[in-house]
Amino acid sequence: MEERANALSVEPHRYASPSKMTASREPSGDTNGAATGAISRKLRILVMVLIGLCVLVTAAWFAGARLYTAALDQGRSALERDAITVACTDERLVGFPARFEVRCAELSVSQANSSSLSGGALTTVAPAWNPLLTIVEWAGPFAVRTDGGVVSDIETDLLRASVRVDTAGALQRLSAVLQSFAVRMDGAPLAIAGGDGLEVHMRPADGEASDAADIEASALVFGLSSPFLIAAETVDFSIGAVLDDLALARGVDALSILTDWVSRSGRFESAALRLRLDDHAINLDGMGQIDPSGVLDFTGTIATNDVGALVELFGVTDAGTVAAISAGAGLFGRQTTIGEDAATELPLTIESGSISVGPARVGTLPPLLPPG
Repeated sequence: MEERANALSVEPHRYASPSKMTASREPSGDTNGAATGAISRKLRILVMVLIGLCVLVTAAWFAGARLYTAALDQGRSALERDAITVACTDERLVGFPARFEVRCAELSVSQANSSSLSGGALTTVAPAWNPLLTIVEWAGPFAVRTDGGVVSDIETDLLRASVRVDTAGALQRLSAVLQSFAVRMDGAPLAIAGGDGLEVHMRPADGEASDAADIEASALVFGLSSPFLIAAETVDFSIGAVLDDLALARGVDALSILTDWVSRSGRFESAALRLRLDDHAINLDGMGQIDPSGVLDFTGTIATNDVGALVELFGVTDAGTVAAISAGAGLFGRQTTIGEDAATELPLTIESGSISVGPARVGTLPPLLPPG
């Protein structure tokens, strides 16, 4: 009995009292609750910030879309004033939230004189953060109709282009690339021309002597072939120049724009032409002017790896004359290279359409513009 009493007397000391146990757990519960509350508040703030950003991005995109659509409508109105109509079937504006993307099932451009260009699906993409830069993809094939009723088809998969303008709408850069193509006249069994590719580039001219109206332009054609090419099977061709006052030229088609530019100045500088007819290479550099009647004046140089073939291209067919000019080219020409080929560079002048290579007159260039 005594041992049992002693055991009972020490038993309470093995356990803490309920009040002490509760007191020891209360600080831990307060800490966890405070941490959980802080995390919950941060999550709520983060969610509110994200919702706010989504609202701002959405509002900014729709506001920008309205401005973008208005700019497109203004551009179409400006073209309509020049008697040019742009028709876009099933037009849609998509791309939310990162870009402005215009899609047309088919696109056609027509003029009041019945000339037209039509093609397949068109997509234009402009980043929402830089709507002044637009990327264009226009699916072929394309149909071209001239005001004379001539219809031709351009068989190609895709035309790609990029256009950059400034805030005033002035052109800053235009680049267009056409994939391998073939041109067929309506009803003709064979293509009249074809090529591996075509590129066109335009931008304001650089340099202290240039003003805002001067345009640096270039065009390149790769692997051009045609049954009308007698002197070669394939041609690689590129031409570039700074065209004075071209930005001021106005017109409803390429010919009328060219005619208006010629009437304004017709001057070009830093001209560079690169031509390869199979193995025959020709480089031409210089400056000149086209007068309102289309007659060309030019001063510069011409380099070739085959002087005899060059003279024949100018229409000189007499074998003795060709041999004499080829021999004389070594006396007053300068030796250079075109790629890996040895070449001769000669002075080239065109005065009122009369062509002279060095001291030899080799032919006449007809007016570059049609009469009238």
